Amino acid sequence: MVEFEGQEEEMSHFAVRPLRFQDGTLHPDALVPTIRFTVTGVSAFKRAWAQVLGDYLLLWIAKARARANSAAKLYMIAWKQGSITLVSSVFFIHDQLSH
Repeated sequence: MVEFEGQEEEMSHFAVRPLRFQDGTLHPDALVPTIRFTVTGVSAFKRAWAQVLGDYLLLWIAKARARANSAAKLYMIAWKQGSITLVSSVFFIHDQLSH
């Protein structure tokens, strides 16, 4: 489960809770029951998608539309260990993609 805990200007706070698909309880393999982190430069309330891939969760966060001077970020969360890795930051400058 991914929750948006709050939002400031261009900053969003996340809480990821690894839950079991069967009954929605905390997953017994999760060493960290709630993984908290802050994302700057993008607003999670516009667009955020999550995909579970085995022991990992891919979390993509972006603005509603890719406009000039906007950003998108892709995170890989190892939900069993509770670690977070920023995989990619994409910035749209003058309506063109720039990595």
